Amino acid sequence: MKRICLILSLIVGIKYAAAANLVFCGNNNELTVSAAFTPCQITGDSNQDLCHISIENCNPTYVEGFELPVTTQLVDLPARGNFQVTDLDFDAEEMILETELSPFSAETEIDRTLDEWLPENVINIGEPIIMRGSRFSQISVFPVQYNPARNTVRVISNLRASLAL
Repeated sequence: MKRICLILSLIVGIKYAAAANLVFCGNNNELTVSAAFTPCQITGDSNQDLCHISIENCNPTYVEGFELPVTTQLVDLPARGNFQVTDLDFDAEEMILETELSPFSAETEIDRTLDEWLPENVINIGEPIIMRGSRFSQISVFPVQYNPARNTVRVISNLRASLAL
């Protein structure tokens, strides 16, 4: 009976704070990034004892074999250099999942003994790219981190970051 209630609650979905609305302010040398995250959903898989995490305006991505939400945006770059995170602050809530997080695909090998937050960085800054003569860099924000060994998620909200060249 307990298992049926657990599966039903996961299928219905559990809402927690997170989701993507990135705001960038600044000039060519400095950027301030802020994100107001809206509710995320943790839903169960009816065929297996696994759960999925989804967030409005985020796309699923592959992180060490697990499927986690990410939001990205391209930002203009000057002729030289790339942004680096100089200051990062966010509020977060940690939650122990009742079932294991789903792998990115059925064929994916994963290490559930890994005792660290995945991804390691909440903000990832991609290598510069050039399109039609303009330089850009992709800024990725991960509003959810996962610790496989503890089967725990960290749901990030109210993110504030400073980026500089």
